[in-house]
Amino acid sequence: MNILLLPMISGGFSHLVPLFVLHQRYFKRMENVDSSFLLSGNLHKQYKQAGINVLPIDFSTMNVSELLTAFGNDKANFERHNQSVRKLNDAYSLFRPDIIVDSHEPLSTLIAEKNGIPRISISRTGFFRSIDKSLRNPAHIHSSEKLDSGTKLDSSALLEPRGENSKRLRKLLQKTSFAEDVNYILDYLSTAKTKLIPGIPSIELLSDNIDNKNSYFYTGPLLTEDNPSELLLKELNCFFDHHRNRKKVFITTGLIDRDDIDEMTDYLMEKGYAVISTRKQERIIDKERFFYNPFLPLNYICSSVDLVIHQCGSGIYHYPILHQKPAITIGTQCYDI
Repeated sequence: MNILLLPMISGGFSHLVPLFVLHQRYFKRMENVDSSFLLSGNLHKQYKQAGINVLPIDFSTMNVSELLTAFGNDKANFERHNQSVRKLNDAYSLFRPDIIVDSHEPLSTLIAEKNGIPRISISRTGFFRSIDKSLRNPAHIHSSEKLDSGTKLDSSALLEPRGENSKRLRKLLQKTSFAEDVNYILDYLSTAKTKLIPGIPSIELLSDNIDNKNSYFYTGPLLTEDNPSELLLKELNCFFDHHRNRKKVFITTGLIDRDDIDEMTDYLMEKGYAVISTRKQERIIDKERFFYNPFLPLNYICSSVDLVIHQCGSGIYHYPILHQKPAITIGTQCYDI
């Protein structure tokens, strides 16, 4: 059996993580299973060095925002889309997958549903507004809609495939060079045979009115194992030992969000905390009490600090729970993170 893993490259490394964990934890250990990634060319070397199969195709795609803003016969956008389609067709011809596993990549439908291949999709419950309307903040949006600010795209066309915006966009694009593919892409959320939720049901709630509810399965946390370099581990041990009598806090805003956390860091330092963060800061009250690294061993960090402050991404919220540490969630005005 051949399994093709296809993450949303334009969505950042957060969409690579669950597929990487599925591959390392399960697929590569299964007999008679060959699994390969379809990735952007800049990632090929590091994945191969980790012993992971990568198809020799540079899948640097046109992202969905660029695709869906292509109202009218935009020849440049259509050619970029055609390049993505050709690469998907090349991947199909080269690898002949029996199953597609994607992580928030709508273009996966152009290799799966087009060729009648079953598709398993990593599905965040943030896709669905499962909170009761009386308790919901109507101003909150999906993060993809935040990124769409100022463009012609309304991502609800993808998030709500039966909604009015989706119907309008389908009608418009049916008159363009994108007509052959528009329905495959906009039906992305509804056509996967199986959806895997990388979380736990007590937190990741499914809507009562969701279609085909039995097609959703909870995997529990899909988190990478700590693998720090000897140098990083030595630096961290020195930092924690030096501040062993001081309260310590870990702050992260994930791999995408770049909102300012200076004021928060200043406040914590004024209160005597030592701060560990994945966010670099130029202005620090006490540099001796601040440790920065963009990629940290999160199990080790979260087991060693007294408080975790985080943007509630699909993966990060698990760490304070697993290590039984108090946590503060930074509001993003987005209901999916």
